[in-house]
Amino acid sequence: INMKRYETYKDSGLEWMREVPKHWGVVPLKYSVPFQVGFTPSTKVSEYYDNGTHDWVTIGDMDGKLIDNSKLKISDKAIKDVGKEITPKGSLLYSFKLSVGKVAFSAKDLYTNEAIFSILPADDINLEYYYYCLPLLLIHNANHNIYGAPIFNQDVIKNSKLTLPPPHEQTQIANYLDYKTGLIDSIIAQKEELIK
Repeated sequence: INMKRYETYKDSGLEWMREVPKHWGVVPLKYSVPFQVGFTPSTKVSEYYDNGTHDWVTIGDMDGKLIDNSKLKISDKAIKDVGKEITPKGSLLYSFKLSVGKVAFSAKDLYTNEAIFSILPADDINLEYYYYCLPLLLIHNANHNIYGAPIFNQDVIKNSKLTLPPPHEQTQIANYLDYKTGLIDSIIAQKEELIK
C-alpha cells in the first residue's frame, strides 16, 4: 500500500496546518459529521443507577478499540427523565474532558456520559479515518487551562475545524494507516517475544 503526494495544495487557513490538498474541505465538525454528546444523570437520584441495565460508557471504560460494556449501568428511569438518545452501534466515541483524545468504537447500542461525544455512522463518512485523525487534529482546536492542559466544551467541539477529504480518500487513508499500524504492532510483538 502506497500513499502518493497530491499534485496541488491550498492554504488550509489553519495555524497548525499550512496546506491541504486543493480538493479537500476544511470544515467545522458540526457541518461535516452527524454527532451527539452524552449525558450524566444526577448522582443524587439513586434510582438512576440502582439496578441499572443499560450500558453507560465513561472515559474509564474506553480502554480498547471496541467498547461493548460499561462498569456503571443506568436505569430506564434515568433514560426517560433525561431524555437522551442512544448512541448507535458503530459510532466513534471521543473523550473531550479530563483524558482528552481517547477514541473507541461502540460495539453495540449504548449510552455515554457528558465527557464523550460520538460521531454517528453515515454513508458519506469513514469512521476509521476519524478514528485516526481526531486524536491528532481536534486537539489543535482546544483551549488550554493555566497548566497548559487542553480543555474543550461543546461549543469548541462543534466549531472545531477539521480537514475533510472525499469519502473514497477517507477510506484509502484509513486502509493505509490500518496497514502501517498493523506492521508496527507486529514488530512490537516480535520485539516483546525476543525480550521474553
